[in-house]
Amino acid sequence: MIKGTRLQHAAFHTTDLDKARDFYGRILGLKEIVRANVMSQGIWYNVGPEHEIHITLSDSTGVPNKGRDINPRKRGVEGRHLAFAVDDLEETKKLLDAEGMPYVGSNDNLPQIFVEDPDGNLVEINSGWAEQKLAQ
Repeated sequence: MIKGTRLQHAAFHTTDLDKARDFYGRILGLKEIVRANVMSQGIWYNVGPEHEIHITLSDSTGVPNKGRDINPRKRGVEGRHLAFAVDDLEETKKLLDAEGMPYVGSNDNLPQIFVEDPDGNLVEINSGWAEQKLAQ
C-alpha cells in the first residue's frame, strides 16, 4: 500500500481561459497561483491549504457541452463534478442570482446546490457536512 496518499489537485479543460478565470476567480473567489512552466496554456488556483485546481486551455474535445440539465441525477456520467464548501449557502445563492447563473438544489435535502462553469463542468457548492447525520 502507498502511504500518505492525499488529493493534491484536480485538473480539467476549458475552451475560454478568461471565462474560466472570471468564474473560478471572481465568482467563486479562488486565489490564482503561479503555474508551473508546462507546454499548454492554463490557470491554477489554490483551494485551501493543500489543494489546487488546474485548468488547461483546450479545444472542444473532451469538454462537456454546456446548457444541459444541471441536476446531477439527470446527467448520467456527466454528473461527475467538483465540489466546494462555502460559509453561507444562502449568500452564495444570492450572488449566483445576481450573476444570472442558474442552479439547482439537492435532490436529497442536503445543504448543496449545483451550477455549471462556463464550459459546462458541473460544480457543487455546499455548506459542509458537519451538521449532517448519516443514517445508521
